[in-house]
Amino acid sequence: MVTDDERMRTHRLQDLNVTLAAPVQVAKRRNLRLHTSAEDRTGQFLWYPQLARLSDGELLVRIRLGGDSWEANVFGSIGFSWSADGGQSWSDLLVTSRHNGYGSLTLPSGDLLILPFMPAPAPHGMIGPCNLIPRGKREVRFIDNAVEITGFLRNTTTDSTMGVERESFTVVGFFFDGRPIMTSRGWLTTLYGVYAGDPRPTLHAASSPDGFKWTIRATIAALDSGIGHHNWGNSEAEICRLPNNRLMCVYRLQDEPCGQSFSVVRAAIEKTVPHL
Repeated sequence: MVTDDERMRTHRLQDLNVTLAAPVQVAKRRNLRLHTSAEDRTGQFLWYPQLARLSDGELLVRIRLGGDSWEANVFGSIGFSWSADGGQSWSDLLVTSRHNGYGSLTLPSGDLLILPFMPAPAPHGMIGPCNLIPRGKREVRFIDNAVEITGFLRNTTTDSTMGVERESFTVVGFFFDGRPIMTSRGWLTTLYGVYAGDPRPTLHAASSPDGFKWTIRATIAALDSGIGHHNWGNSEAEICRLPNNRLMCVYRLQDEPCGQSFSVVRAAIEKTVPHL
């Protein structure tokens, strides 16, 4: 929380100046500390807000309204709120859609594509829905079976312990995570998950020319890597491009500092992920 004395104060962080303004309330729900919040899927809680700048200049916040559970990821409602004045005021929550996702990208049309967090098994990989925000419109379109992922190294596992299968949705072993970055040939993002027979996650980089069809291109951290033997290691990643054109990925390691991996640059050309 920003105090009165800190409002509009500028802070210098190395070569970056950051000015803090007074906080603005976007939405309000029940107390997140209630013990019932973790399993809730009725829309009483605010979890994992994501902020995006739309192609028409507006800001969009999307918030999962269910609790911190696998079921809420798939079936819980999502709240959407828009701001046309740089975040000073926000529209009432538009509560709609399902299949929460943490990664989004702007299509050439100007539409915002929100990737699903949890895809489902498909004959040649995985498939999942997307949520689409049309350019210049405050509406959400849910498109089933729109996103495909291929190129997995071997059979992925299906976890039958998460309780979601009873509603005709099988949890597959890999999950979209992280925000996509642009490349010369489309986008790059991360997926983490478990292959059949592996007890712990593998973290992959995946690329797409259009945001809908994704292919596994590289392994960032594997089960047998030096830092890949943690129950929830190699997960929850973010990628960024550094000034020297290298890619850096930071990701979760259970009960330890974050993992950090870098791409390899040869002759100033990105070589970690083929065909970018």
